[in-house]
Amino acid sequence: MNKGRVCNIAYITCLSLIFFTGILLRTITYGYNRSLWHDEASLALNIINDVNFFQPLLHNQFAPQFFMYITKLNAMIFGNSELVLRFVPFIFGILSVFMFYFLSKEFLEKKVSIILANALFAVNYHIIYYCQEFKQYSTDVFFFMLVLLILSKIDINKITLKTYILTSVIILGSTMISLPILFVIAGWFVMNILKYRLSVIKNISLYLPIIAIFIVYYIFLLIPAKFNVESAQIHFWDKGYLELNIISMFKMIKSCYNYCFTPNTYLLLILVCSCTGWFFIIKNFKNKAIYLLTFLSFMFVVIASFFNMYPLENRAGLFFTPIVILTVIIPVDRLRWTYFILVLVLISLSSYNVNYIKSFFNPNVFTYKNAREVTKILKEKYEQGDIVIYNIASQPNYEYYTKFFDLNIKDYAVLQLPDVSDSTKRLILNESLSYLKKGKSYIFYIGYDWRLKPELSIIKEYLKSKNIIWQYDVDGSYIVKILW
Repeated sequence: MNKGRVCNIAYITCLSLIFFTGILLRTITYGYNRSLWHDEASLALNIINDVNFFQPLLHNQFAPQFFMYITKLNAMIFGNSELVLRFVPFIFGILSVFMFYFLSKEFLEKKVSIILANALFAVNYHIIYYCQEFKQYSTDVFFFMLVLLILSKIDINKITLKTYILTSVIILGSTMISLPILFVIAGWFVMNILKYRLSVIKNISLYLPIIAIFIVYYIFLLIPAKFNVESAQIHFWDKGYLELNIISMFKMIKSCYNYCFTPNTYLLLILVCSCTGWFFIIKNFKNKAIYLLTFLSFMFVVIASFFNMYPLENRAGLFFTPIVILTVIIPVDRLRWTYFILVLVLISLSSYNVNYIKSFFNPNVFTYKNAREVTKILKEKYEQGDIVIYNIASQPNYEYYTKFFDLNIKDYAVLQLPDVSDSTKRLILNESLSYLKKGKSYIFYIGYDWRLKPELSIIKEYLKSKNIIWQYDVDGSYIVKILW
């Protein structure tokens, strides 16, 4: 084994260790294996309820079938604990470090640039965060990079049986593995059309049966799933789509770059470096297929966002973070004033020294309440005849953890307070609870509370004047028994 190869392995190993340590620090410092939060519990219910993953999921969730089936298999073998549910994102997060290394070698030439890019990826706040959450965003990052690397090496005019089967599997499996792959596939077809023009039509026609199957799948399975999600989140992604408005576009760009480099205090420097990086990518289209494929993939991301098909903002666009990091480092790699830029980049990263490193040890980073602990209390304290009332935001947590702890409660009710002013909420709460029967015991369960429209403080304030038998407040989750 030559010296260069040994060094490359050492780089990957060191960076993966940084990444792995980051995840462990963030998980352990909160108190090993935190409770599932609302979205995680909503998705987990599809695992424990044996839902058909080819149909719209419970609680208006969406996740690729590949992600769900692997998690389901793990759950069948090892149980439905939080660690088991989060295992797939964790593993693909680690694999993403290795995948990014190979991707960075396609874009960058100098070792110092490769090391810097990989270091930025390895300690990226959101990349690490979604490695310990039961959602598919970590797998999106991995598969986007993998398919980008694979398709950049395949020339459609030199297609073989082996590469045809491989590309067909990628096309058919894209929506079942990771939706962002679709942008790379679309970019790959356009890239070959631009390169070969009419002469490529014959080879593209070979994919017509595959594309037809994909379209059928998209119409009958993916579109209903999209409507299912949007029915409950009509305005959730409103700010995540691009608009034909210059000010709106700049705000979106700023938001995306802030997200990719959280926390940072030098956004302007990052934007300048990234724009320079994109200039080099566009300038060298003819030299490297991966440059053109990356640009075309990005254009399809933009088009999808303009047509409200796929949001670009925040975690939905996490898969593009590796490319954003690379565009920032390309100027360091190519220009003669490399070391000047390198110094500026290192200065810009100085904001990580205190704020970012401290956040590894900040338990509030992962505070999404503690529904698991209050459900344990519910199991210990529940008595025959008690009626449980939980707020609508806690429904997934309540359903998941009562099943997890094998707690069967037949008498329960759901308390739903609309998104109105606090004073109106108090009036609605008072009216809703006025129908409760006197002499009965009620357990109020608030395992989860909305961040932007909190209910807990209002419910607590209302109940403090009641006949409280016992109450517990655990990490912001709350459970109380009242004799009405």
